[in-house]
Amino acid sequence: MTRRLITAFGALVSLGVTGCAASAAGQTSAVAPSPAPGVVRVAVVGDSITEADSLDFDDGDIGPGSWARRAEGGAVQVVGGWAHGGATTADMVAGVRALDADVLVLMAGSNDLDADVAVTRIADGLVTIATEAEVPRVLLSTVPPEDGYEQQTQDLNRRLRVLARDHGWELVDAMAGVRGADGGWLPGMSEDGVHPDEAGADVIGAALRTAILRTAGTTSALPAGAT
Repeated sequence: MTRRLITAFGALVSLGVTGCAASAAGQTSAVAPSPAPGVVRVAVVGDSITEADSLDFDDGDIGPGSWARRAEGGAVQVVGGWAHGGATTADMVAGVRALDADVLVLMAGSNDLDADVAVTRIADGLVTIATEAEVPRVLLSTVPPEDGYEQQTQDLNRRLRVLARDHGWELVDAMAGVRGADGGWLPGMSEDGVHPDEAGADVIGAALRTAILRTAGTTSALPAGAT
């Protein structure tokens, strides 16, 4: 923003500078519009659990199948972030840049488990992602159940709890409402044993929305009829 000068002549000069600056800005990255008062801007880093059917999650074109669509509305605006199907934490480390948001949600590690990546390496990757994202408040979500990997997902989730505590993040067990006592999916929450279905996405999104509002210090609710 240009400085306002005291004299009228200075004001005219200021207008000219503003026009030049706008032209120059068009050659670089655009500045994100200011959020409405009271709105919490959320960035998410994740994999297919988050991306779902989004056309371009990174730039905020979020599909109806994503839990992130369920989490936003009212005081919560999901602005995008970095989420791609099949991504490991190493992929996220390579792809994530500084994100313009108030809250960062991290939900990652499932694909690492599929590739037999050690839990300690997953944890190190998450720390690097949070550092690169440069978002002031971090919510670390548990990972969802996965058929055949029940024990591994539970082991990782226990490590995530310690990781969040050690780094001053908030651990959110967003999967509590979709996970059974055996560590697998509750009936009706997943069609393929890996990804949440519509009902599962509703539960996960609602849990994370509550956590986002809590960490941001607001109790605003969704407008009536919103999902």
